Amino acid sequence: MAMAQIGLSDVTAVELVDSLPLVRRADPHNLSFFDGAFDFAFTAYLDDALFPWRVVEEMERTVRRGGFCVVAVDECGGDDVREIARLFLKSKLVDVANLQWMEEPTLLVTRFEYASMFHTVTDWYSAYVSSRVTGLPNRPHVVFVHGHCTTQLEETWTGLFSGIRYAKNFTKLVCFRHTILSPLGYEITLFNGLSGEIDCNGESPHSLWLDPDNTKTARLSEVVSLLKCLR
Repeated sequence: MAMAQIGLSDVTAVELVDSLPLVRRADPHNLSFFDGAFDFAFTAYLDDALFPWRVVEEMERTVRRGGFCVVAVDECGGDDVREIARLFLKSKLVDVANLQWMEEPTLLVTRFEYASMFHTVTDWYSAYVSSRVTGLPNRPHVVFVHGHCTTQLEETWTGLFSGIRYAKNFTKLVCFRHTILSPLGYEITLFNGLSGEIDCNGESPHSLWLDPDNTKTARLSEVVSLLKCLR
């Protein structure tokens, strides 16, 4: 608008950011997205909403024409399905299916080079640190969301985590209670700054979690902790 006022027209503005936010805290009764912004909307907490009809209204508003709105509930009989369907004033009921619930915390891991030792060690580190940073009390389960086959390196995954599953092997729809997305590739703290000199001091992961400091690193402590789990 300011450019138009000084005589410039047909201007396209581009916001330069490192990456778009993947997760945003918002009010489900009043989503801050424009109409038809998404192909798909999902909620597993409709029964806990203060105004369920308003949540459904926002789902329909932000999903494009021809998109899908999905509602997951713990217990649902025939009457419950009809009551939920009545809330969707602009949509029609397409399907009803039983979900497989994963109650335990689960790490979602995407591996690009499943047979490379160097890539695999990176994935081990990323997945392990993700479970520690999120403060999980026990070793989480792991679900590989790629289509790679099983290799001998899978033995270490089973030693580090509670269980290994492949998304391609799920036979029905799955809903996770608690998921953690493991970082992709080499954009992680293990490699950050290795190409140049960095001025930092070692610190424990717990201390950095309580008091973040860019001049300190827990990289060595994390690697040692990972190796202890492999013993």
